[in-house]
Amino acid sequence: MAEETIFIVYSNSTTLWGQLAYGIRRMSATVAGTPCPALELTHGGLGSSERPEWVQAKKEIPVHLKQQHYDEIPSDLKHYIEVNKYEFPCVVGRTTDGRFHMLFADSELPDVVHNPTKFVNALRKRAVDAGMAWK
Repeated sequence: MAEETIFIVYSNSTTLWGQLAYGIRRMSATVAGTPCPALELTHGGLGSSERPEWVQAKKEIPVHLKQQHYDEIPSDLKHYIEVNKYEFPCVVGRTTDGRFHMLFADSELPDVVHNPTKFVNALRKRAVDAGMAWK
């Protein structure tokens, strides 16, 4: 039986080149856009530390949480994302039966990136709808 897990998957890689490319995309992004909404949610963009608002909000998530770059995710999760033609960044839940469920597609993240509490509230509903236990 798999452990229930929520994966926040960033759209940049952990390589030096990936980090540099992200920095360039970040500096050239429009005010309305961001190169990685998931990273904006958790770190506020270029910062290496998590945003204080995110640190507080994620305490309300009772499910195991992993925040990973796309080159760090498990191969079965990567397969799920690719086969279903989803894009990075995204938020995916894995239920105890080992099945994956898209909780936030890339296009849905910009609506919540500036408000971690709003993200967690929406995540709660989506996780429960996917069959995850939110204690």
